[in-house]
Amino acid sequence: MNTAPDLDEYRCPRCKLTKPRNAYGGRTKRNYYCKPCQATVTREWRRRNKTLHAAALRREALARFGLTREVYDELCQAQGGKCAICGIVPDHELAVDHDHDSGLIRGLLCKRCNVGLGYFKDNATVLRRAANYTANPPAAARGLIAPPQRNRNRRRSAR
Repeated sequence: MNTAPDLDEYRCPRCKLTKPRNAYGGRTKRNYYCKPCQATVTREWRRRNKTLHAAALRREALARFGLTREVYDELCQAQGGKCAICGIVPDHELAVDHDHDSGLIRGLLCKRCNVGLGYFKDNATVLRRAANYTANPPAAARGLIAPPQRNRNRRRSAR
């Protein structure tokens, strides 16, 4: 009679259920629990440790660009802590902007400018057209005026 434990199934120490091996993210110390329990444990840890989690995310983001915290801080100081495009000092850290083809780091941008460049696919010609469009809108000659829009921020804060 074979009394050896079935290695294709594991008992999750959190939910106490025996589940197949594929219900685990890998049988390591990091993924000791089944996937649903691991997700819950991770979510709870992030909620309790917001500062640590934010710092870890920032380190990972900088590492993707091959930057240390010191180099990032030097870039930020050289820009006066401001977005290289709009010049605002955001209440969050500036994003590292880079050329997706060459990998060249161009500078630090606020979230809005970084996302805006992404929407324009970093195409300088299209960005110049957009600047020209806002300076000389084609419909302006017709004198059309849009009705007032509700303030989205007011609606969100009411929730």
